Amino acid sequence: MQKSVEKIEAVLNELRERTARIEGRLEELSKRIDTVNHRIDDLRAHVDKRIDGLKWFFYVTWGSHGAFSLPY
Repeated sequence: MQKSVEKIEAVLNELRERTARIEGRLEELSKRIDTVNHRIDDLRAHVDKRIDGLKWFFYVTWGSHGAFSLPY
């Protein structure tokens, strides 16, 4: 009976250790995902800025001559 209790305690301790490692990995992955999301937001803002610049370029280049008009 004592040996089975010791085995159960050993298994529980191992499960606690594994759970702690998994929680650590999940926290690390969560931080990485946040970093990727912030980077995507930064890149999206940069692309939007470039698109706006191109819209202005096309408008200035062709828009004033009537050959090109922005749909916006």
